[in-house]
Amino acid sequence: MLNAILVDLDGTIIDPAPGIIACYNHALTQLGITPLAPDHVRALIGPPLRRGFAGLLAPHHDVEDAVRLYRELYGAKGVTPDKAVTAYCRIGERSAHTWFVLRELLGYDEVRNYDGSWTEWGNLVDVPIEKGS
Repeated sequence: MLNAILVDLDGTIIDPAPGIIACYNHALTQLGITPLAPDHVRALIGPPLRRGFAGLLAPHHDVEDAVRLYRELYGAKGVTPDKAVTAYCRIGERSAHTWFVLRELLGYDEVRNYDGSWTEWGNLVDVPIEKGS
């Protein structure tokens, strides 16, 4: 069971692109649109989600439907507002923005910003660091 979510904004620990690409293509597929090549979706990473979909969809498609379908895939993986979230990046600057969006705009109750982030944690001695395979 997932008890907390870490949001790695700058790819220090993981590359978020595969998950973002999968979510974009999940939404497009559900709308009956052919999935995009990964390089095309990579160009959409960074700007707001609604802007990315607005540039992709024909006028008869609803951007809000696309956003809902995008989030549906995250929800299936357990990323939901009822989970504790700790945002971090390299120095805590971008993660502060994520804290604000999750807490103040999206209404997540249990959101923390680890302002020391990876710079602090990575320089500590005898702290756990889990490496993926």
